[in-house]
Amino acid sequence: MLLPIDEQLHKQYKMMDPPSLERAMAKIAKHDTPADVRAIMGRTLLPQQFLIEEEETANAIFSEARKYWGRIPESLHARFLAQHIQIEKLHAQLDNFFYSQQGKEQFLTYLRQHNAMTLPQLLQLLIQRTIDIGDDIALKQIYLYPIDARYMVHFIYQQDELFWYELFCKKVYSLCIHEPIDLVPKLLQLAKHFEQAVKISYAHVDNLNVHYEQRMQQLILFVTNYNPPSASLKQLDLYYIFLLARRKKYNGEHIIYKIKEIRAWDQGDHVLTKTEKVALRYVLFTVHALREEYGKVISNAHYLLNDECLNNYAIKIMLNYEDVLPAFPANEQTLIKNYHQNYMEQLYYYYLEALVALKKYKEALHIIKSDPLASCMIVQDIVTNQTDNEALDARMQAIKNQTLDEATKHQTLHFLTQLIAIFEATTYKGLARRLKVAYEKIKEAPLN
Repeated sequence: MLLPIDEQLHKQYKMMDPPSLERAMAKIAKHDTPADVRAIMGRTLLPQQFLIEEEETANAIFSEARKYWGRIPESLHARFLAQHIQIEKLHAQLDNFFYSQQGKEQFLTYLRQHNAMTLPQLLQLLIQRTIDIGDDIALKQIYLYPIDARYMVHFIYQQDELFWYELFCKKVYSLCIHEPIDLVPKLLQLAKHFEQAVKISYAHVDNLNVHYEQRMQQLILFVTNYNPPSASLKQLDLYYIFLLARRKKYNGEHIIYKIKEIRAWDQGDHVLTKTEKVALRYVLFTVHALREEYGKVISNAHYLLNDECLNNYAIKIMLNYEDVLPAFPANEQTLIKNYHQNYMEQLYYYYLEALVALKKYKEALHIIKSDPLASCMIVQDIVTNQTDNEALDARMQAIKNQTLDEATKHQTLHFLTQLIAIFEATTYKGLARRLKVAYEKIKEAPLN
């Protein structure tokens, strides 16, 4: 069941040559979007045009889901059978789900919790297994967000998919402009869905990531100027900082400024949680590392390592802010790896680099002795006298047969340079000599 505003906009959009949501909105506008707002992300809708009451919401999303997902399209039957799923049995389960009060309640509970649903997610909820169904689905996604006592409902259809994603972006943008931001709960989740929709509907835009950062900066400045501090505004600020952090090399100074600014939340009613503080500290740590501000790298590393601070909050950070910590599995068995794919290996990579730059070799040696991820298991065993230098020789024999990607080769050589400096400056000169041999072998290793 399409909302009236969605239907009107889609009809106008289809009539235009070329199709344009922006011009379709101008055709049926109930208000004139101010020029300063249009300069951010274009025209807006009034929230009362697309926010609906709870009963209408429940009926709309459940009836639309039943219409499109109540039967598996014939074009997908072969794919389901290949995964040992009987179509007749599945249809019976879908009937039981869609024609029962319990099914309706379960459906709405899931959407209220996750704010979005796809057909694969519905089937996983129903039969407790993951199913590969491909992209040939008429109704691709349902969004549901509570806004005060009303709801924002939005459907993404396969036909004119780009229009539906762009319209979702317009609705979210309009909420930020016209509604008090504290009435928008789960703003971090909404921002993630907004970003996904932007990247689909505006994929044709050159330098989209930079363009998106700039538009978000303008939007957040507008929202901040017109809203008092709130939990939602804090989440929006955090989202923006972590967005900037994806391109730390170019955004370092701005990130440092924004983190200083958001730390003011600690003095108000909406204080930063420990998870948020640790996530921000890790971002700050990596920014200072890229800027070669070694004293600040070391002080932030101390914070993150003290009492296992980073490890204790890593899972929460990854669940809430998945882009902050690189989450590839750590490998303590080797020195040859991409150190930026795991958050602890990256931490030690930058920390040891800073310690060597400031000639703090004893502290560096203490770190290597404390955790195998600060080097690798065999190096830790050597410096803690559990084995001798010759144990490294067998490992080095295998190096000449390895091919490496460019990032792994560069990072491994750089990290070995730090280890060699540490061991030459302490009492492990024999180990340093062996690592120099390893360095030369890795230097000659071909790229894959």
